[in-house]
Amino acid sequence: MVGTVHDLSQFHVEAKYDAARMFYATRVLPALVRRLDHVLTVSESSRRDIVEFCGVRPDRVTVTPLAVDHGLFRPLRAAEVRERLAGIGIAAPYVLYVSRIEHPGKNHGGLIRAFDDLKARHALPHRLVLAGPDWTRAEAVHEEAARARCSADILFPGALPGGLLAALYAGADLFVLPSLYEGFGLPILESMACGVPVACSGTSSLPEVAGDAGVTFDPGDPRSIAHAMESILEDRTRH
Repeated sequence: MVGTVHDLSQFHVEAKYDAARMFYATRVLPALVRRLDHVLTVSESSRRDIVEFCGVRPDRVTVTPLAVDHGLFRPLRAAEVRERLAGIGIAAPYVLYVSRIEHPGKNHGGLIRAFDDLKARHALPHRLVLAGPDWTRAEAVHEEAARARCSADILFPGALPGGLLAALYAGADLFVLPSLYEGFGLPILESMACGVPVACSGTSSLPEVAGDAGVTFDPGDPRSIAHAMESILEDRTRH
């Protein structure tokens, strides 16, 4: 019996889920993983977690990284991006984060505070687009956005179909992934496939996925997030 385990973020992010789900994820799931004859996972980071938290021998875990659909996620002409996004009221310039709206693990709050700081210190014309469906404790994210000085420039378009999502990536000046923990971080590859620069957390699997092509930051420090964003946006302005 072979099974895939994408991540064990529940061991890294306190109160990631409700109490019942946390009990299942931290007590029951590791026991089920140990029963597998072989385990597939998506990153070396997750492989280390499976060995540590599930007690599985390293030789019973194989890493099979995820990949991007280049037929869908690819650079698009500016006119095509404008046409596709006109219906959802989003226009350039903007900074993008694609994730379910979840608190605290996806760290929308840290990104919002970093973006608010950038808007206050610079005449930044960008808006912040937080695409994805509401999930666990999404209300905390919406409240954080409402408190921001730049709240009018923070957009929540919700979940989007593939064609719109690809256009949203392609039209961004910057993609930011500030998660506290990810088993892989596929949006990094999707944004890069669309020709968009990436700033991401320097934790878990994300530096492994981004490699030398991404700028990393400390997800627990909004100033670090803001600095990474600023360095990329200034570079794009110069070029």
